[in-house]
Amino acid sequence: MSDGNFNRSLLPANSYQSGYRAGEARTKQKVKNILLQVLKEFEGERLTPMLENEILSKLKGELDK
Repeated sequence: MSDGNFNRSLLPANSYQSGYRAGEARTKQKVKNILLQVLKEFEGERLTPMLENEILSKLKGELDK
């Protein structure tokens, strides 16, 4: 007889959650790679508000691809 606690291994598999996590991890890795690529292009430059806007717009453009 159950006391209200249950064993998760007895529940049906939920592939949605693991697929969601895999997609989330893939997206984070893609963003990291694009950010590193964009920052390499501006390496050695002093960060000014105009340059910051340029970097952000370039990053946004790469993410939209």
